[in-house]
Order: sequence, then C-alpha cells, then structure tokens
Amino acid sequence: AAAATAAAAAAMNINVFLRVRPLPQDYTGGRTLTVMDEGSVALCAPLPEVGQRDYKGEALAVNDKVELSEQDKYKFSQVFGPDTVQADLYKATAEPLVKGLFEGQNGLIFAYGPTNSGKTFTIQGGKDESAGILPRSLTTLFESLAANTEQAGVDWTVWVTYMEIYNENVYDLLDQ
Repeated sequence: AAAATAAAAAAMNINVFLRVRPLPQDYTGGRTLTVMDEGSVALCAPLPEVGQRDYKGEALAVNDKVELSEQDKYKFSQVFGPDTVQADLYKATAEPLVKGLFEGQNGLIFAYGPTNSGKTFTIQGGKDESAGILPRSLTTLFESLAANTEQAGVDWTVWVTYMEIYNENVYDLLDQ
C-alpha cells in the first residue's frame, strides 16, 4: 500500500498542459478541436462540404450535428484556449517549476507538436508582454537569485540547457 501511495504521489509531479493555438485569419476549413472545459478538449472530423464525395465516389451526408464519444475527448492537467496570454500561461505552467528550484526540485518543460503549431512562440515568444516561457523563467530565476544573495550572502551557479530535437537530431540552441 505504501508503494502504491508513493507511486501515486510521484505521478502527481507530471503535468500535461495543452495550448490551443488560434486559427490563422485566412483559415477556411472546419473546426476540428473544441475546448470542452479547463481540462479537456474534443476532436472531431471536419464536416463535409455540400457535394463532397468519399473514396468510393458516393456523396457524403452533410449533418450539422456532431456526436462526440468519450474516445473523441482528451484530458489534460489544464487546457489553455486560443485567447490565453503569455503571462497567464507562464504563471500556471513554468513559474511553479522555477520557484521549486529554490526548494531543491528539478524542472523540465517539454514542448511538443508539429511544425508551425506554436512551440517557438510559447517558449521564446516576442518582446515585452508577448515574451514566452524561457525569458520569463530567466527573469524570475535571476530576480530570485539576486534577492536571495542579498539576504543570505550566498553565491549561486546556474546551468541551463535549451535543446531541440528535430528529425532525430539534438541541437543545443544556446550554442549558436
């Protein structure tokens, strides 16, 4: 029983977040992903267009009603919809990891998705309010280090790695 409790506690240390990127303004297709609530999304096939045919050449029925089954729904620790701003995403996902560093915890943020899905924007972001997770994490880290150094007279050493895995090759993005 103790082992099961320890395993359950360890499993709680992994959170899986989903950020839904806004659709491009020129997108004309149907909506295939719907944010159901703060912790789940549903996937559904796009509705067929009038006159569209299947692979056998038969006309597809156009039905505005989409029935979702449980297998179409996916659960996450938290889902961030297309209107989520960078600051809110950082506070909910990365900031607890950065603050945990001062309690001896390690942290990892793993961004995964196809090309052009918003990973770089989420991690690096832009300037000022659109800054991503990485610049916000470094700001929090170094501000906290400065405050702790002044109070305790302690020296700190920081190691940061920023890697990309692309086509089965690993790239050190800080070595460029």
